[in-house]
Amino acid sequence: MAETSLIPKKLPSSQQLGVGLGVFFRVGFLFFLVALLATGGLFAYRVLLVSNLTKQRNALKELESQFPLSDIERREAVAQAIEASKKLLGAHVRLSRIFPLVQTNTFPSVFFSTFSYAEKDHAMLVSGEAPSYKAVAQQASIFESLDEVESATFSNLSLTNRGTVNFNLKIILISSFVSGSENNMAEQTL
Repeated sequence: MAETSLIPKKLPSSQQLGVGLGVFFRVGFLFFLVALLATGGLFAYRVLLVSNLTKQRNALKELESQFPLSDIERREAVAQAIEASKKLLGAHVRLSRIFPLVQTNTFPSVFFSTFSYAEKDHAMLVSGEAPSYKAVAQQASIFESLDEVESATFSNLSLTNRGTVNFNLKIILISSFVSGSENNMAEQTL
């Protein structure tokens, strides 16, 4: 009969005991290596960024020394003025033809205190003061007789404490006068 023993005759091999732990160890070691490489890469990238930042600061200091702050501020102010001028000129209506027309056809005793121009209607709105109602009527007839004027309408006539007459005037100009070519404008100024 075979003898039965509680002590095994053969010892289990180390491979059989560590098979389960070996897989976890290998995966953990792999994660450790990836984390170590990532940390090293980030450290190297940080060193590179700090180096580039230092170079850029030195280059900026060198440029600042070449251009004094007062020059930069002055040039910035000039650039802003140029931009503002461009905006104004972009919205500019050729009023240069209108002002000489009003100036040459206004009585010396009549003066205007406000002026506005509506480009859409080619309408000039002015407020003024004249020495008498007769001067207002004469001024109206002069503006109405001009070829460049489509209509001239006086309104809100009122007598002041000084004996002069306040009035509003709306002059509608013909569109060809306002939008005339620059050649015509040059011919008229010569």
